[in-house]
Order: sequence, then structure tokens, then C-alpha cells
Amino acid sequence: VKKAEDLLMSASPAHSNPRLLLPLLLVSGRRLSEMTSPRVSYSPVAEHPYYCTVVGILKKRQEAFTGRIPLLVPWTTFKVGLDAWRQKQRAETTDKRRLRAKKSLDELTNKELKVRYDLPMTVAIQRNYVFTLPMYMRYNTNKELTLQHCKVHDLRAIYAAYVFALYDCDESFNRAAMRA
Repeated sequence: VKKAEDLLMSASPAHSNPRLLLPLLLVSGRRLSEMTSPRVSYSPVAEHPYYCTVVGILKKRQEAFTGRIPLLVPWTTFKVGLDAWRQKQRAETTDKRRLRAKKSLDELTNKELKVRYDLPMTVAIQRNYVFTLPMYMRYNTNKELTLQHCKVHDLRAIYAAYVFALYDCDESFNRAAMRA
């Protein structure tokens, strides 16, 4: 978390996408498509410097979600990284010379956003480009236990574990993770 906080505080639009996105994903627990979507907005919660309000997350079973989530870093730190990411993302998708800019950012679906950004995040995790994440044992297709790298979505589980440990949770881990 300290490494993620340092990366967010020093974030600049000149940094790579994984360098900007992975710390944001870790400290907020959001999905990749939620963090990269221009339809999702984040704002501070006045009385709680370690919380933010999220507006526009689309859930499969309900309308757009609005809620307050805990952060693992202060809002001001999260905002530095978020601003750098949004500035870089807008610059990349408005440059018509780039292959990816065939559709404007606002036209991309959540699935298209995930496809666009998932592979570089996965490679950065596997090669420890941004920070080192734990590896875990998992059965492969041959039913053999092998050591696996974390996936982008695993950052949500790591976030949930930190929230459960750092915040006052009067519920089970699963219920606290669901609420966060």
C-alpha cells in the first residue's frame, strides 16, 4: 500500500498505463473497466478523507451504482493518480494517428475498455513492472498444482483484505468485501 501511495503521489500523464492504473485499482478496489470508463466519476467525501463517492458504475443486476467506498490512501493522493490517468487517457484516445483511436473514448463499451487495457496490466503484474504482488497455487488444465501470478481482478481481493484489516468491519469478511 505504501508503494501504491508513493506511485500515486508521483503520478504523471507521461507514465505508462500500468504505472498509473495498477495503484489506482489496488487502492480503490474497482474493476479495470470501471477505472477506465469515462462514464464513472469519483468525488471526495467531505467528512472522511479516506472515502470517495463513486457514480456511474454499471452493475449487471441494477441501474447505475452510486455509493461511498473506502480507499487505502487519502482522497487527495488518489486524486493525483486519477487526474494523471484521465489526462493521459484523453490524450491517447484523441490522437488520431494512434491505431487505438478509431473510436472515441466515450463510444467505447466497458468490455472494449477492458480489452484495450487488460493485456498491458497483466504483463506488468507478471513481470513486476510496477510492484510485486503475491503468487498463489492453482490447478492448471492438467489438474496439477502450479504457481500462478495474480491477475488484474485479483487486486480487488487484495483490496478487500486490506479494507477488512484496516477498517472497522462488524461483519464477516465476505459481507465487508461486498459492501466495499
